[in-house]
Amino acid sequence: MTRSPRTREDLESDAADAVLTASRALLAVALRSVQSASVDVTVAQHRVLVILASQGPQSVGDLATHLGVDQSNASRHCTRLHRAALVDRRPSPDDGRAVEIAITRAGAAVVAEVTAARHAEITTVLSQMESADVDATVRGLTAFNAAAEELSDDAWLT
Repeated sequence: MTRSPRTREDLESDAADAVLTASRALLAVALRSVQSASVDVTVAQHRVLVILASQGPQSVGDLATHLGVDQSNASRHCTRLHRAALVDRRPSPDDGRAVEIAITRAGAAVVAEVTAARHAEITTVLSQMESADVDATVRGLTAFNAAAEELSDDAWLT
């Protein structure tokens, strides 16, 4: 019996299933790495720090948009991070009435600490794969990250 050729839609569906499964594994890695930080932060607060580290100071409204939450929710994250000295609040250089949030050195250190823990755990998983599969993973995820507009660590501002 001849099998019909796979369509682009079939390939995308299979890829979506594979990425969905991988996202669960990566979420578990992300949770463990955030929980391993020397400072108590939530995953959402860590995401705020990552946005600030990668894209520079932001208004609370911009952070809310990046997080997909309302402005009051983003403001609460920023207040907690400010109390922990992980972010600073300062007047916006563009609008003296507005406030922008910037990551502090301590906040950047938390991001680096969590990133190192996450990198170590992912490296352990990759070490269990064949070299050709690791190479394919790099190519596929590089394209995926570009399509998702997620910056690689070496493209960050800080």
